[in-house]
Amino acid sequence: LVERYLPLAQAQIADPLGARAVAELGCTLMTCDRVAQAAGLFELAQQAAIEQQDWTLCQECHEHRAWVHDHRGEIEQSAARYEAAQGLALRLGIDRQPARIGRAILARRYKELGRYREALSLLDLTLQEQQDTQEVALTGTTQADLAGVFLWLGQPARALSVMKPPPADAPPLVQRSHHLM
Repeated sequence: LVERYLPLAQAQIADPLGARAVAELGCTLMTCDRVAQAAGLFELAQQAAIEQQDWTLCQECHEHRAWVHDHRGEIEQSAARYEAAQGLALRLGIDRQPARIGRAILARRYKELGRYREALSLLDLTLQEQQDTQEVALTGTTQADLAGVFLWLGQPARALSVMKPPPADAPPLVQRSHHLM
């Protein structure tokens, strides 16, 4: 199915909807584990977004390209892409769930790179925003990430203090994240 629509989307890349369609096809390819092909589409979509001055799509393509680096185990490159995405989101005033998820993933990359202060700062900010917007599923995951950083730093008491019991109607993943801690 992707092969059927890909030439059509690529032919329309100069159109804003065509550029977005190419990026979406890249996401589809990522879920099919066709990383190299997806990476090319994300780059193509991002170039078109820059030419069209569609900065929201450009920001999304940074996140998509970070996803490619994540898949390849390229943590430093992933962090750099997520940083670019977050910087653009901040400049544009983008406050939507995917941008907040990108921030939480960037915090994980910082943890993996040993940049604990930056990880803690981002996780604190993300947790506060998620609590403000009542994103229960993401709040539990962010609490677990924050607790994980404290455990890495040898601070189990702080790790436990972060983990607040999720609401009884929270999704199963959130319930399990809390019980694992």
